[in-house]
Amino acid sequence: MWMRAEILYIDSCPGWQSARERLRVALDSVGRKDVPVAVTLLEAPAQASGRPFAGSPTILINDEDLFPIEGDVDHLACRLYPGQDGPTGAPTEAAIRTALLDRRSSRQVRCSCCGRERRRDQVHALHGGVYICRRCGLWVATRLRSDES
Repeated sequence: MWMRAEILYIDSCPGWQSARERLRVALDSVGRKDVPVAVTLLEAPAQASGRPFAGSPTILINDEDLFPIEGDVDHLACRLYPGQDGPTGAPTEAAIRTALLDRRSSRQVRCSCCGRERRRDQVHALHGGVYICRRCGLWVATRLRSDES
């Protein structure tokens, strides 16, 4: 199954480098050595707009925050993750691995359009945890084409 891994970060928060290293190790440990880890530097709040950015670093898997929080951050800020000795600037390797495995085990998602439960491979993941099944996606595409005519 196709997967995209990306880290959104800002320069003033050094935790992104640890997050990148730990994500690479965690992906390898769950059998996803084929997945490259992209890193995206955010230099202005406008770059974070419309992205599931919750502070630096934010780890995205298929454009979804691996550690989702309520709402997105509308400014460039550092993010803290729980650690053994208190808050830290990057999630632990174990936390990343657990989140990846939890994500893999939750194969069913609900289409945001029709509400039907579908397997993850039968839906398109849009930004912010919004899913649309193939049937609804086809309907939307057909409507858009007819509106253009």
